Order: sequence, then C-alpha cells, then structure tokens
Amino acid sequence: MQTLHEVATAHGPISVRCWEPRAGAVRAYVAVTVHPWATLGGGEHNMVGIAEEMARHGVRTLTFDIRSNSMVWGVLTNHAVEVCQVKAVCAWAAARWSHPLLLLGSSAGAPIAGTVLPQLDAVVRFVAVGYTWGRFASIGFGRHFGSILRCEKPKLFIMGENDEFTSVHTLRAYMAKARGLPETKSVIIVPKVGHFELESPHYDSLVTSYILNWIK
Repeated sequence: MQTLHEVATAHGPISVRCWEPRAGAVRAYVAVTVHPWATLGGGEHNMVGIAEEMARHGVRTLTFDIRSNSMVWGVLTNHAVEVCQVKAVCAWAAARWSHPLLLLGSSAGAPIAGTVLPQLDAVVRFVAVGYTWGRFASIGFGRHFGSILRCEKPKLFIMGENDEFTSVHTLRAYMAKARGLPETKSVIIVPKVGHFELESPHYDSLVTSYILNWIK
C-alpha cells in the first residue's frame, strides 16, 4: 500500500511516497531512499522497486523526487539544495514515526545521503548502492566523502565488481580509512556486475536481501 504526503522544505514542498508494510509486519526501521542525481537523469523511479521489496518485508520505505540545480552549480555548492531536501524528509519521518531511520542512497545519491548521515541523530544506519568513490566521480562528489568517512554510524556499501566509476580496490581503501570498528563498515561486492546493472530492476530483490540481512 502507498500513501502520499507533502513535506515542506526550504526549497518548496515535495511529495513523499510512503510504501507501507502490511499490518503487523512492521520492522524496527523506516528507510529513506535517495535516488541517483537528478541532473544525470536519476529520479524516484530508480528506487521504487527496492521500496516495494522493502515494504513487502516489513520496512516502511519512503521515495521522493529530489530537485537539483544545474550540474556546475550543484558541484560548486556541494549539492546544498539536494542535501537540504533529504535532511527535511528525514526530519519529517523522524517526527512522524518512532522508529529509527535507515538512509539508503543509490549511485550519486549516496554521497548526498552520506552528508546527511552525521547531521541527524534519528538516522542510525546508512546503505550505499554504487557509491561514487572513483577519481572521475570525485570531481563532482568528493566534497561529500569526508562526512561519511568521519561518521562512525554503521554503514553498508553494496557495489558491482565491474563498477565503471569505482574499483573494488578503491572502495576497500576508503573503508580502511573510515572511522569506526570493522563491523560497522560492511562491504558486499556483487560478482560480474556493473554500476548501472546494479541500479536496474533486475537486481532490486538481491540488493534488498542484502539490506534486510544486514539490519537483522
């Protein structure tokens, strides 16, 4: 079941879709999803499959379209508009439900979500699907890296072995530098899968299964 809500932000109201679990099946988290960067074609539609799967397994999950500035202005302002919207939705969700929040970012949405992670106590866990750590991607998103590396909250990074933006070696090197105990910095590598493949609906069930197993 879906419900639609309007959430006020500093950049205008946004529509948030809540994917509700069936009665009696609610788990102890609310998941807030952050889709791939809108400037590069990302949108709420990228997260719907995972949201449906998460709700089916008892996790109330939120999806929404994030407004973005131009590519150059977004980079120059550290994606402040996007960060503000994600933070507003998380704050709204924390006020509406008593469950802790799981922040789930995909592709270039993951660095934006990672910047919000240490800013709100209600957000207790973070999942990144295809976090853009690579050298080329760091031109656009490198300013977000420090927030996630300094934060000691539990984090799960899911990445395809053949990711076109980040190598497995680079991901593991960043995790070695990140603060926190080893058990708070989990990495799952999906064999023989590329960045955009992992974002596709074909892998929604697999990604969801990794997340559900991690939050048990």
